[in-house]
Amino acid sequence: IVENLKHFPVVPSPNESVKIMAHVAWPAKTGIVNLVYRIDGPPDSPWSRKPMIPSRNTATVANQLTQYEALLDESFNQGDLIQYYVEAVPDNGLRTTIPRKPASRPALCIFDERTIPKDLRVIRLLISDYHINSIFRGESSEYRYRYPRLSNQYFNATFISHEREIYHGAELRVSGSPWTRQNSMDRGKWRLPKDRLYRNHGKFAFDNDPTRQGGAFRHHNRMARYLLYLLGHVSGQNEFVYVIINAGSLQVREDVEPVDADYLNRNFKYGNQGELYRVDYDWWMSDHWSQANQDATWNYLHTDHPALYRHSWMKRSKEEEDDYTGLIDFFKLINRRNYTKADVESVLDSDAILKMTAVLGFIADWDTFTQSRGKNAYFYQRPDDRKFQLLHWDADLAFGGRRYTSFFGGSESFIRWVKQPYNYPKLLKYLDELVTLTQVPQGRVEAWMYEESQGNPFTRIDTPFYNSFFKNRSDQVEGLK
Repeated sequence: IVENLKHFPVVPSPNESVKIMAHVAWPAKTGIVNLVYRIDGPPDSPWSRKPMIPSRNTATVANQLTQYEALLDESFNQGDLIQYYVEAVPDNGLRTTIPRKPASRPALCIFDERTIPKDLRVIRLLISDYHINSIFRGESSEYRYRYPRLSNQYFNATFISHEREIYHGAELRVSGSPWTRQNSMDRGKWRLPKDRLYRNHGKFAFDNDPTRQGGAFRHHNRMARYLLYLLGHVSGQNEFVYVIINAGSLQVREDVEPVDADYLNRNFKYGNQGELYRVDYDWWMSDHWSQANQDATWNYLHTDHPALYRHSWMKRSKEEEDDYTGLIDFFKLINRRNYTKADVESVLDSDAILKMTAVLGFIADWDTFTQSRGKNAYFYQRPDDRKFQLLHWDADLAFGGRRYTSFFGGSESFIRWVKQPYNYPKLLKYLDELVTLTQVPQGRVEAWMYEESQGNPFTRIDTPFYNSFFKNRSDQVEGLK
């Protein structure tokens, strides 16, 4: 058994020796333990070996695991990335390694002599340059065209938290829509093994909102989440952080909680047992990057076959079951002209959806399902009462990115549902609450904006802009009455 692989210092300088440590338990006689390592390079780069010896300072621990260690004391340069693993070979010759797939998923260590500021939490992700290039140039003959721009392939990585804690076995990929995904790691998603969670989470995402257009977008999503919270609607967690890829530049990013099983379990009883759908366009792509799209809608497509629903309503839970029965039954109901309030509210959480509609309408988020675009949301059927509701994901184009939209829009079936006499007054009520919450002075949001303005200068909020926007929007709400 080989366990508990780590190295120290966590982020060494080029002039520092690095101690590699692992715990080993033998089936019978003590065998040989080796450190196997190389400077990062192509997959066929040669490996070096160095014997590891039992630590003189660490006693045998539970289950007869003994710490072995070796010292990497060669001369390394700033930015050098080391791949390594530990192998233990008992007298029967059956080798055991950690990581378990050492050639394709080695542990990683970076040499970086910079002093990294700690006023924001630091996320450092180590990934082979070969894999970085796979992300950036994957649709070339060099990589046998295996990783086109929209590939969601995860690659082996090591996660280092705040320059103190090491999590091997992580995986990293680029993220973003067909509109935004470029040859960069401005946006990314990463995950950890289930036995090595961080803050009880296994999946993570970071966004470039803090730095887009000089920070003009940095609080748009945070404001949307806060307003949802104030109306009593579930919302994702978020935090401004520094992200460093290998020894690259320090980037201010937002660590955003993905809408996944962890999110659902945090917000709902037995949450991950529900049905989760990602709402997005239908896309048609050519090899030359020309593209066409079609909005997701609540329309019934005159068939119960899931094939026509999979692209706009992508399963994000229970994918292997491929069961769209509940979703299609809802589409059939909502497209009936004679449905009743009781009919719909047996399968739809009207209050939750109207709260979402109010918030996204109030902040003029034209780029979402409740407005003019059938995308940028999740549709979730809860496991206990089997009711659907919308979940927020992306509102970075809100707050007047285009001319103010109406307070709701989109597909005919959605508009017709909002205009029902038992729904529209509720929508106005929630819009009135938002007017009160955002009024100046002494609104709840103004106090929150003050707190947001006290942090890192790279993450401060443009309070006058939001106050002016909310005043204009409040006047428009008054015009609806």
